[in-house]
Formats: sequence, C-alpha cells, structure tokens
Amino acid sequence: MADSMVPRWLTILIFVLLAIALAVGLYARLAGFGGRSLAVDEYYFVSSVDNLLARGLPEFATGGYYLRGITLQYVTAASALLFGGGGVGDSAAYRLPVLLFGLGAIILNVFYLRRFARWHLIAAVTIALLVSSWQVEFDRFLRMYSALQFVTLVFFITLHRSLTGPAATQGGPARYLPHLAAVLAVLTHSLALFLVPFLFLGLLLPDYRPRLGGLAARVRYGLAGTAVLIFSLALSRTDSRAIGVAEARFPEGFVSPLVNDGPLWLPELPFFHLATSPLMHLAVVLGAVGVVGLVLALLARRLRGIGIADFYVVALILFTAAHLFLPAALIAMILFFRYQVHRVADQPTRRLAGIALAILIAIGWLIYATLDQGWLSAFGADAGPVRGFRLAFFGWPNLYRSVLLPWSLELPWLGLLAFFSIFYILATLARRPLGEIALHPAMVALYTLMCFGVFNTLYPTTRYAYFIYPFLLTAIVLTIDDVAGRLAPRQLRAALSVAVFLGLFAIAGDFHPRHLMATASADVTYRSGPFAPYAATWYPRRDAAGAARYALETVPADAPVVVVDLLPASHYLRREHAVYLFREDEEFYNNSRRGGTVDLWANRPLLSEPGALCRYAGAAGEIWLLIEPDTAKARQLLEAAFGARQTARETVFTGHGGSTAVVRVTLGPGACPP
Repeated sequence: MADSMVPRWLTILIFVLLAIALAVGLYARLAGFGGRSLAVDEYYFVSSVDNLLARGLPEFATGGYYLRGITLQYVTAASALLFGGGGVGDSAAYRLPVLLFGLGAIILNVFYLRRFARWHLIAAVTIALLVSSWQVEFDRFLRMYSALQFVTLVFFITLHRSLTGPAATQGGPARYLPHLAAVLAVLTHSLALFLVPFLFLGLLLPDYRPRLGGLAARVRYGLAGTAVLIFSLALSRTDSRAIGVAEARFPEGFVSPLVNDGPLWLPELPFFHLATSPLMHLAVVLGAVGVVGLVLALLARRLRGIGIADFYVVALILFTAAHLFLPAALIAMILFFRYQVHRVADQPTRRLAGIALAILIAIGWLIYATLDQGWLSAFGADAGPVRGFRLAFFGWPNLYRSVLLPWSLELPWLGLLAFFSIFYILATLARRPLGEIALHPAMVALYTLMCFGVFNTLYPTTRYAYFIYPFLLTAIVLTIDDVAGRLAPRQLRAALSVAVFLGLFAIAGDFHPRHLMATASADVTYRSGPFAPYAATWYPRRDAAGAARYALETVPADAPVVVVDLLPASHYLRREHAVYLFREDEEFYNNSRRGGTVDLWANRPLLSEPGALCRYAGAAGEIWLLIEPDTAKARQLLEAAFGARQTARETVFTGHGGSTAVVRVTLGPGACPP
C-alpha cells in the first residue's frame, strides 16, 4: 500500500463523518424494524424456519427439506425462540440475525482491508457501507445475502492468515480454518461454491507452496480442499425438496413451462462444432489448452526460454480459433500487462508470430461473419448483426446477461466505476507476485463476476453479487488513491482520495438520503413512489401483510378465502384458506405437491385452474380473494372461474401503492367450468 500523509484536520473530519454515518446507518436499519411485510423469498425462508421450529429440521409437511441457508435458518430459529414474534406485522425476531450479520460484515471488512489499504481509505469504505442504501436494505432483508457477505469476509481473512501468517509455516489446525469457513459459507448460500477454488492456491502458486511444508503436508492440505469441493458440489446439486418424496408432484399430463438451460452457460456455435454438444465443444477447447500447458511445462525443463507467456500465446490462438473472444481478450490483457509483449524487441520471434496468428484468425472470423450473415439464423429469425456478433464471439462466458445487463439496469454508474477499477488495479499489479494478485480484492471481484458468466444462476440480478460489494468498493477506493498518488502532491493525496471516493459514491446510485431517513415508510417498504426504480435492486415487496390483516379482521369465519399468487399472505393468514397459482408460472412448478393439490410452503389446498377456484367456493354466496389487483391476468381468471355465477365484485381493500387487494366476489347459482 502506498504511503500518504494524513493531516490532523482530515483525521478529525473522518472520525466526524464516521460518527454521522454510524448514526444514520443504525437509524436506517432499525427504523420500523420488524414491521415490514414479508417479500416472496423472505416468506420461503421464514416458512422453513417455522418448519424447523415445529419439527427440529427444515422439513416440509409433505416431505422433503429446505437446506438453503441452513446455518442461518438455525440461527434465526434460535432468535425466534428467544425473542418471540412472528405475528402479523412482527418479524423483528426473524430479521435480527440478518441485521447482526450485516453490521458484523462491515466490522470484519475493516480487519480484512488492513492488508491492502491505509486507515483513511478503510474509513472511507466503512462510511460508504454504513450509508449504502443497498447495504441497509439487505441488512433488513430476511435472506442469506448479509450472512454470506459476513462468512465470505471470514473466509478471506482466515485464508490470508493461513497462507501468509504464522500458521502457514507451523502446520497447525489454523491452516484449515479457511476450509471450515468455506463449509460454513456453502451452508449459508450455494454461491459460496465460488470460494472453494481459493483453497487450492496454496498448492498451485509457488509463492505459497513452500509454506505448506513437505509432501505429506501438501497432500493433506489438498485432500482437505478436495473434500470441501466434493461436499459443496454435492450440496449444490442435491434437490433436497425431493428427498423422501415418492408421490407425484404434478397433475397428470402437466408439462413444465420452464426452460432449463442447465447449471452452466455454454458457448453459441453458429460456425462449426468440435463436438456434438456445446459442452463437449468447450471441453475440447479447454482440454487442448490444458494439454498445451502440460507439454510446455515438460519442454520448459529441457529447453531454455520456454515460459508461461508461451502457454498464454498458444491459449490465445486456441480460444480465438474457437471464436471465444472474451477469454482471448483476457489472455491478451495478461500478455500485455504482465508479460509486456508490446515491447517487441524483448520478445522471441515465436511469441510474436503466435500473437500475429491469433490476430489474423480473429480478423478472418470477423470478415467471414460480415460477408456471409446466413449464420444469424441460428439465433432466431429476428436476430440482428449486433446481437449475433455478441453471442457468437462474446457470448461465453455469458457476462452480458449475468453481469453487464443487470448492473446497467440497476446500478449503472456504480457498476461502471467498479468494473473500471477492477481492471485498473489488476493492471497496476500485473507485475507483482502471483500470490499477491490472486488474493487481492480486485481479483476476488473479477473472479466472482467471471463465475457468474460460467455458472447459470437462473436470474439476471445484481443481488447475487451483493456478497462481494465490499470488494468492489475497495477496488474503487484503491484506484482513486493510486490515481491521486500519481497526480496530486503527497500532502494532498489522502484528502483527495477520501473526498473523490465519497463524492463519487454519493452520485453513483447507492446513496439516497431520502431513503435513509424513511426506511420505515410505506413507499420504501413497497418500492413505490420515488423508490419504485429501486425495486429490482432492493428486491420487490407487496403489501401481503396488510391484505391478510384485513381478511383476518373482516372476512366471516366460514367464508371461503383464496390467496391468488400472493404467497406471503399465507404466512399471516392464520385461518383456513386455499392457494391459487397459475400453472404456466414458475411458482406452480416449484410449489406443487400431491398431484398439484397441495401447496408446498403453506401446506394448504392448491388450486391451479379456474374451474377448481369456482368449485372451492362451493355453495357459498361469496368468496374472498387476496390478489394482485388490476392486472389482465387477474381479471381473466375471475371471468373464467365465475362467469355467469358472478353477480357482483368489489375491491374492499387495497394495499399500499395498489400492490395487493382483497376482492369479494358475490356468487349466484350456476355451473363451474371444467
């Protein structure tokens, strides 16, 4: 870390800002704490905790288990037992562990950053995390994201110590603390699978390998990492909801509407195939790269001058030939910044010839694709050249859908700052030892983002990257500090770094004073009014608790009640009711049990056809529906279900922002649809 002078006035100012940020951050996190209605994902988590409290295991009443975030589930169950709660509008006891993990992550980040930054930069990042609207919202969000951020920091703190601290040369149990932290992280969220490969750095990098001791010690270390990897893969690929469930989940003849792209993103192949499937095509390319690496490693022992740069050159040619331009571009950056291939006079002829060949291959592909665009039909009849070129040449890793698209829609300026900073920092570190680069926050961030382009996380969203948010902010502040060190006088560097970082953070899209002062308001809670644009980033929420409260207070005890696609309402609706899910939606596929007659989470009767909804009303003169109002889907359902039987329909309650409604349908005699 670079030296800088921190004047006394700046020290005082930083502590004042820290105090203000702490006060504002705590207020924003605690205001109205526990009073929010559950969002859909929160409902799943709380329902599983309730199952755990009832049965000792997160077991569904219809069989199977919910193992996501199992560690947080048990911690949350303990909090619920200690502090009670859980009624309508009271989720404080459930949310408390998430809040503590979120605040703990900010504290842990201080200790983590001591290896990379001076105290004034650490303080600046801490201020940003305290008043980050994203951080505040997820510290109140009843899922595993804050806990995953916490255990990720634990993992890297222990990993640094095990590879670089006293434990690295003593062979004691502390060497395996990162393995324990990795298991804990995987039990917190499946995304922690991305962390496991870091356990092998000690074996792979010459910077750390001698610290592990002799051959026996290295074998033990490798076996421990392999055991964690196998456990993590097995857990991530196990459908725990199906364990012990023998009966059919779906109605007879049901066809899933979901398109399963598999666990991996695969390259598009409009030009040629090295194998019968994209996966095998990719395996052939990667296998060829591995074979080349092995051959060059053997040659390096016999021929002088053969080095790792030659491996990268051959890999560059192979990836370019397979028209995988993204990995080729990353390799080109490594060759440029680390191996200085632009210094032509210092490079052997074979290396320059290889780079020239890769460039010619790339140009050839682009010319061919431009002159003959018949290949565009492989991407659909309406595929244009821009989309076609992106998918064909830059489609793998699939960073566009998994990283660039969600960040550009949700946090564009912050994302731009973070991505630029990652590459800037890694470019400045390019000549440093590999061990230092591999464990740097910027490399952790880049590696994680690349993982999103390789592994299919199903939904394109920024929230999956929330656990590396401190790493992204660290990359930004270190970039600003490095630039300030190059441009500003030494005595101004610290002040300029802090001022520019906090100034950019304030305008980058994650600092909202109105939000911080109004986190208990309905507009913030239900993402309405001025906060509607942030629903995707902070996670959408509907007023299910309000609708359920109205139903409990107003609807006659013997009247039929149906929750229509408003799943969290079932948590609050402590009375007999049914759940209606549309068969063409993902929720029906995920929640259907016993031939489509029981809802997995509420363990209530499940309806999925208009005729079933009509028959559930029976001979009653009215039926009450908790529903999302004023949507074409809802109106079509009511018309299809009740038709001529419907003599009147009245919206008797509307949740905040029109997000939910309670609808009373008055019924007359008549037949129900089949």
